[in-house]
Amino acid sequence: MAVCGFTIRLQPFADCCRCIPEPVRSHPGLRPHNGQCHIPEPAFSSDHETIEKWNGKNDFRIYMGQVGQILYRAYVEIDGVAHYGETKRYYNGLKGVDLGLSINWAPMNVGAENVFRVGSKFAWGETEPNTTGSWENYRWYDSSINMFTKYCTDASYGTVDNKTQLDRSDDAAYINWGRKWRMPTEAELRELITQCEWKVEKVNGIDMLRVTGPNGNYIFFSAVYGRHWTIYLDTTYNNGAKCFNFDSQIQVIRFWNDYRNIPYFIRAVQMRD
Repeated sequence: MAVCGFTIRLQPFADCCRCIPEPVRSHPGLRPHNGQCHIPEPAFSSDHETIEKWNGKNDFRIYMGQVGQILYRAYVEIDGVAHYGETKRYYNGLKGVDLGLSINWAPMNVGAENVFRVGSKFAWGETEPNTTGSWENYRWYDSSINMFTKYCTDASYGTVDNKTQLDRSDDAAYINWGRKWRMPTEAELRELITQCEWKVEKVNGIDMLRVTGPNGNYIFFSAVYGRHWTIYLDTTYNNGAKCFNFDSQIQVIRFWNDYRNIPYFIRAVQMRD
């Protein structure tokens, strides 16, 4: 016997993301739970991805708060075995802020609940939050031979592929936010630093950096946590990547290279239409 349907998974970008059952045509078992949408058993892939058996009549709608994405894919179940199609994404998107620069900037870091939160930390080239910073768990490093498996221009560091910029599939901004989002280049960060006014101020009791662009629009950074990745590899020492940092007194805003297994924040940029 064959049963058709789909799986659905909600990945919220903020605590305010929620699922509300549509009162007339929703699946009766669809309920919000810890920011996730869960549909009744049977479940196949993970705690956040469950099967909805579709009979051609049932329908439901998902209402999301601010920013998030829904991953969904069709499947056919034959004799109890599910065969999946390609995963698709729908984004309830965050809008970039036009500061009068060459690119729009995100108002908050990737993984942040709002502009006053610092967001998630990522090792360079990884798309899931990382808190360990260990080489053994770094995605693009084989600790058994102490060699890198991707993003390498020097054979003494690993397998040479001459990739110096992250692929989209390894860009945490693109994978988590989709559409036109990506991690910034060094040139875009320099533009943000040199063409904007940076000022420390207290907002809702929190020390923040207000970054005001030439057109008067502004974004905030945390005044305490200022280390962020760029999209570029360190081509001199392939165990590192390019990042930037600022301190709470704006005494110095600097670029440097750091080990790419170290978890840092990501402030994304958005390409214009």
